[in-house]
Amino acid sequence: MKQDVKNKVGLGGLTGLIIGGTIGSGVFTLPATLTAGANPEGILIDWAIVAVGMFSLAGVYRNLTLQQPDIDDGIYGWSKRLFGDLGGFIANYGHGIGDAVGNASYLTVMFSAFGGFSIFAFFGSGTTWPAVIAASILLWIITALVMRGIHTSTGMNNITTVAKVIPIAMFIILAI
Repeated sequence: MKQDVKNKVGLGGLTGLIIGGTIGSGVFTLPATLTAGANPEGILIDWAIVAVGMFSLAGVYRNLTLQQPDIDDGIYGWSKRLFGDLGGFIANYGHGIGDAVGNASYLTVMFSAFGGFSIFAFFGSGTTWPAVIAASILLWIITALVMRGIHTSTGMNNITTVAKVIPIAMFIILAI
């Protein structure tokens, strides 16, 4: 049976989703934290360990998807099948809270960085009212783009993934 692949995400889009989803704000604060007490070799070893963990998690999701192709609602579906409705709800709720906390921390770090420039000093440490309002507006804009469809959200994710990978690659090159 031939599947309709017209509205599916391609390999590049899926790769961007995985990379973008595994890179959070912690990756960008990691160099400052590590350089206080580690040499470049130690930092590269730490990042290698983190990379193995990220790719392992992506592999787990890939294997679950391949082994259970009839489940198309991810963490909720896998948990529901194993643990029932309550287990699916708890897994999905926990994942949603993790996403919310991740978004809040990423935006706090981002607006804190903006606050370091005199022109954006009103953002302060990323927790001022202007920063909270700007972060909320940004999240709603992203939500609106995602709701436009899979191609719009995949394209947006690919752009942000490149923007995340460039500084990481630059740090690794400079550390070497």
